[in-house]
Amino acid sequence: MHLGSSHTARLAAALVARRDLSATVRLLNAEGILPMPLKGVLLQHVVYQDPADRMLSDADLLVPPGQFARALAALRRAGHRVAPEGRAGASTKGPDAQLEVDLHRRPFAPGLFALGGEALFARGRIDEALFDAVVVLPDPRDLYAHLVGNFAKGRHVAQDTAQLRDFSAVASRFGLAPTALARHLEAHGLARAARYALAHAATDAFAARVLDALAPDPVGDTAAALARRLTARFGSSAPVCAVAPHLVNRSLPRGVLSAGAHAALGLRTRLARR
Repeated sequence: MHLGSSHTARLAAALVARRDLSATVRLLNAEGILPMPLKGVLLQHVVYQDPADRMLSDADLLVPPGQFARALAALRRAGHRVAPEGRAGASTKGPDAQLEVDLHRRPFAPGLFALGGEALFARGRIDEALFDAVVVLPDPRDLYAHLVGNFAKGRHVAQDTAQLRDFSAVASRFGLAPTALARHLEAHGLARAARYALAHAATDAFAARVLDALAPDPVGDTAAALARRLTARFGSSAPVCAVAPHLVNRSLPRGVLSAGAHAALGLRTRLARR
């Protein structure tokens, strides 16, 4: 089969991402830190048969709770450029790397949803082969749940087909059960985020079954519909849409608190970059 230059370029980018992530993981392993890969680079090599099928602009690693400062210090000693910490982590780049690796202190910004790092690592499994280093791979339910939360956090819309395709790809790859997954999303404060995210997946029969399996939540339905209308009308980057992820937090009071934390941490980051 002739792959063509576009496929070749995408595959090369995927291999570069794997190389740069692996190099970062090995530095962390030397400090006794076993991180968890998230999102694109993990999907490339675990979910999609062809890594070229999933594009990405950076790679993501979640650090076990309590080890974030030590992880950043290790990367700085190895010559990594480390940006000021944002709401959930910091961007880093090795001296010979082509891709940034985002090191995350937590899965989401403080107060947003209830999927915590401690539980993610407790349910994960150690892998020594995938990235030629030691990582903790997330439980498939957590992988799907994190994608749901990230879709809502990123204020993605129906045109973000790559992110929407991830939902069906993960569900198919791991044979997830919609009812069990719905309970998992509810248990980790992501039911309303699912109402936002999965409603965009119009052709995904599995996503529709997950939505049907969620417990009734009229307030959540209304909040998710409002968040979808905002992002559809104004666009993901519009300042007014910054409220969207907080509308679909686990409750409206929690949404108010997470919105306040979001604003405060954003101000701190801007000041740190001056």
